[in-house]
Amino acid sequence: MLSNFNITILISVVSLGLILPVKAKQQEGDRVSRPYIPVVVQISTTFEDNTSESGFGFVVGERYDTLYIVTAEHVVRSSGPDNSITKSVYVRFHHDRGVSLQAEILDVPNKGADLALIRAPKPAKFKWPENYSYCAHYERGESTWFVGRNKQWFVPLDAEAGSVRNSQPGKDKIIEVAMRSVRPGTSGAPLITRNGVIGLITEDKGDDVFAVPVQLILEFVQQYNYPWAIVECSTTDKKQAVADLKAEYDTQIGHKAGGVTEYKARHILVKEETEAVAIIAELDKGGDFAELAKTKSTGPSGIQGGDLGWFSSDQMVPPFSEAVDKLEKGSYTKTPVQTQFGWHVIILEDKR
Repeated sequence: MLSNFNITILISVVSLGLILPVKAKQQEGDRVSRPYIPVVVQISTTFEDNTSESGFGFVVGERYDTLYIVTAEHVVRSSGPDNSITKSVYVRFHHDRGVSLQAEILDVPNKGADLALIRAPKPAKFKWPENYSYCAHYERGESTWFVGRNKQWFVPLDAEAGSVRNSQPGKDKIIEVAMRSVRPGTSGAPLITRNGVIGLITEDKGDDVFAVPVQLILEFVQQYNYPWAIVECSTTDKKQAVADLKAEYDTQIGHKAGGVTEYKARHILVKEETEAVAIIAELDKGGDFAELAKTKSTGPSGIQGGDLGWFSSDQMVPPFSEAVDKLEKGSYTKTPVQTQFGWHVIILEDKR
């Protein structure tokens, strides 16, 4: 029988496209939400009357080196009694927080929903996250998280996670969530479940949070043929994949307890072998592994400098675990390691 720890590992493999386990003590909110950080932007708006507003938004599409971002309308357009004209809108990305890019508000009818579409130049180091998905369906009681609070890419702890109140949007086409961790300034942030983005947060009242459902956002963006790059989730396929993976695990590996060597490592995942070779050359010249992972890796751990935490060999695909086992502490692979996920450069930081 699988332990809860191993089930967590298996679910993380399927739902996030990871080859490596989630550490037993890692917050599920981190595992679910942090892969979305690269597409979440912090927004700052100034109005002609010198008032300002801040919030968040998330990238939904790309065209001609321009990114299209949805946010709450009140973040970029004045909702005050004077209805002041917007003077400027700037966005910041997590990977380059010191740089503000000017954005343009697009004139798209929102049919009364608190939605706006803006576009901004694509930063040079912007990368779409793996398995960036949305889900139009969700269940009452389903856990929710978000990214963005107080102008930072905040992710709530599991104890601060929300719970969906309604199984489908109400008559006002709004998702209602019980959640205490949302604060003023979170407007425009994505509302996320284990299956993907389900909405855009627009308002909070005490313990109640309200969000525009993702299906409405999709229709809003596409009505004028603006790009949409988020992939629709397939809950049925994911559940079947988890079941298949569990069966395979039981058959070939089973549960092992005690006496297992654990490794602490980082990795950089790229699509082509030539990219991995070039990264190794940079490391040979004294390049910083963590910084290279942040800028080069296409895997979910890239934003954390490629950090994989502690793991054992049987929690890896064989080519990866075999390469790690041959490394000495502080050394990295001198040739790229190929798995079904791409090409890896790996550094072993510790062993126990």
